[in-house]
Amino acid sequence: MGVKYDKLDLMLISELRNDCKQSVRALSKKLGSHPNTILLRIKNLEKEGIVLKYAAVINFNKIGYDLHSLIWVKVDKKTRSEWDILTELSKFSELVAGYAITGTYDALVVARTKDRTELTALLKKINTKNYIIETKTELVLETFKHDYEFNPLWGKIEI
Repeated sequence: MGVKYDKLDLMLISELRNDCKQSVRALSKKLGSHPNTILLRIKNLEKEGIVLKYAAVINFNKIGYDLHSLIWVKVDKKTRSEWDILTELSKFSELVAGYAITGTYDALVVARTKDRTELTALLKKINTKNYIIETKTELVLETFKHDYEFNPLWGKIEI
C-alpha cells in the first residue's frame, strides 16, 4: 500500500462497501465532511484502484441457478500452470470464481448452474482439457456468509 489512507478514506470505504448507492450528500452527512470532499475522496479511491467497481448483488437462486458447486482441479504442471488454466476456465460463464491454491489440488473453481445436467456439461468441458489430471466436485448445501458481506472496517473506525 504505497499511498497512506486516513480515517475519512477508511470510513468512506466501509460505507461504500455496505451500500454503494448512498448519495454523496448522505455520505457527507454521515461522515461529517463536505460533499465536495467526499466526491473528491471517492474519485481518488477509484483512481488509486481501491474502489474497483460498483455492482448489484443478485440472488441467483431466485432466477433458477440453484446448484452451487466447488470444483477442485489438479493440473499437469509439465504442460500448463494453474494460472494458465484458471485464465482459460474463467471464460466459462458458469464459473463464479477461480483460485490458484496450495495443497492437494492446484486450483479451486466455484460454479453456479441451474441443475445437475448443466453441472455435468460443465464438468465434461473442464475434464476434456488434456492438462487437467483430476477434478473433485462438492455441492454447497447452504451459504452462511457471502463475499459481499466481508467488511473488515465496519465498526472498527469511529467517526
